[in-house]
Amino acid sequence: MKIASKFVVISTLAVASMSGFAAGGGGGAPEIVSGARVTVSNNKALRIVSGGADVGVGAGGLLGKLAGAKVQVDASGETNVNSVILSNGGKIAGTVLVDSNKAEDVYNLGGGTMNVNSVVLK
Repeated sequence: MKIASKFVVISTLAVASMSGFAAGGGGGAPEIVSGARVTVSNNKALRIVSGGADVGVGAGGLLGKLAGAKVQVDASGETNVNSVILSNGGKIAGTVLVDSNKAEDVYNLGGGTMNVNSVVLK
């Protein structure tokens, strides 16, 4: 059953992503077309960890020496659990059901995007 559940999630994400290309000719907004039904249900995700960060150091020329080195760390991350995410003008004309999914111990340590039991149209 675990293998079947994982296959359903992967298949659902692939179908949701591919329908946008089919409807938009490859360059249009991602879309779940009218009459389509996407279901993400009865999945279980345990102990999921995502990490990363963007680090930048700036110290150039005499001004950099006088002001000192500047270090910038962006450790913000985006975590979506049991979600439907739309961007770039994405549209849902069909039916999307995200139901009875379970996610435990989900940690996003920053710098990355993590989607668990989700339908993503980007």
